[in-house]
Amino acid sequence: AMQVSAAPHHNPGRAPVAAYALVVPVAVGASLASTAVRSLIAHTAAWAEGDSPTRWTYPTIAIIALALGGLVAGRALGGLARQADPAGNDVSWALTGHDRSPWRSASIRRILGTVTAAIGLAPIGREVAVLELGALVGDTTVRGRQGSRRLAAVGVAAAFTAAYHAPLTAIVFVVEHLVWSRFSGPERHRAATRLTPWAGAGAVIGHVTALVVLGDRPLLSAPGPVGTATVVLALVLAVPVTLVVGRFAPTRARLAAWVASAPSPRSSTRPAMLLVATAVLVGVFPLVSGNGLESLRTASTGVSISTAAVIVIGRLLATSATLAAGVPGGVFSPSLAVAGGTAALILAVVDRFGVELGAHRWDAVLLVSAVGVAVSLRSPFVAALVVPEMTGQITLVPVCAMVVAVAWLVASATAEGFRPGAWCCGRCGPAVR
Repeated sequence: AMQVSAAPHHNPGRAPVAAYALVVPVAVGASLASTAVRSLIAHTAAWAEGDSPTRWTYPTIAIIALALGGLVAGRALGGLARQADPAGNDVSWALTGHDRSPWRSASIRRILGTVTAAIGLAPIGREVAVLELGALVGDTTVRGRQGSRRLAAVGVAAAFTAAYHAPLTAIVFVVEHLVWSRFSGPERHRAATRLTPWAGAGAVIGHVTALVVLGDRPLLSAPGPVGTATVVLALVLAVPVTLVVGRFAPTRARLAAWVASAPSPRSSTRPAMLLVATAVLVGVFPLVSGNGLESLRTASTGVSISTAAVIVIGRLLATSATLAAGVPGGVFSPSLAVAGGTAALILAVVDRFGVELGAHRWDAVLLVSAVGVAVSLRSPFVAALVVPEMTGQITLVPVCAMVVAVAWLVASATAEGFRPGAWCCGRCGPAVR
């Protein structure tokens, strides 16, 4: 079905000269800021984990207290963000909206809320902080809607590239997920045409900055040789993985509805219950914490049934509860983890029954993890690119594209209201977007 634009239609116009002059500093600044956020959160996780991602260095009660403190502070900042911008405009508003003053104020609070919760090991995606930080860097450097929209696209693409080591995915993410899904008809094509070159410039400069200045490298280990057996296995796994990941959004929706149905709208009892439950899950099961990439790395190397079940069930519940309680965060990386964990769980069960699936069966876990992005973010083109780029193996794109195509067909046939662009990762709050 055709969608109505989230912003009034407007004449694309020309970008001011200042916008062209600021492309490089905006992209470099956004990529440095993105990397700083990633490093800050990573250092906290390393401090708590020590040498093992499956065991905390400190007592469980201390981790629970740290997680609960971060979650409570993050929820408070998320509430301030909703007060500043009751409409709940997400990062795409910087690329498509008109009056962005409320969004800027809310965005700063969301960034702080996401970072605070993530430092407390919250099981959320960090893309809210990363993308909105990049958008703010670009949006606030030049006056005028046309220039600030374009520089916001530069900042978002550069920040995404630095965070995920994925320049091509960054360009497609801006166009497919943040712009294309917000418009219909000719305006959709005009907006995409107008912003794609700017997103491309941001991705290229951000990638060079991350590689040359920061010595960045792929976030996930590359799989071994992907033969026919691995491809077939990944395509088979895509079906059940799609069905499991498809429960992510309904779970968040049900928890959010439960919070919203409290007798008193101002009551914080139900959100507090969700946050306490999440903190306990994080303290007891370390693989539930963080944005999910560490648990995905663990799953792709081979795990037991119990460990894989923790990754899938624990993260699905903990991330859903956190977002439903009003903590600002995303589902980009958690969706990758849930998809990869589901594939690992199935393989662990099959392995328990003595079925030999080949030496590279765990490589299929990485390939199938792309299903998480395709289903949760309704962004199949982003999903086909993200895992190959995060592993530094761009040749995996055709295989991931086939896996995503299977998932897309299954999801389209089973999910009510399935459409591209829904459930944007950049929005937050008690209501599921």
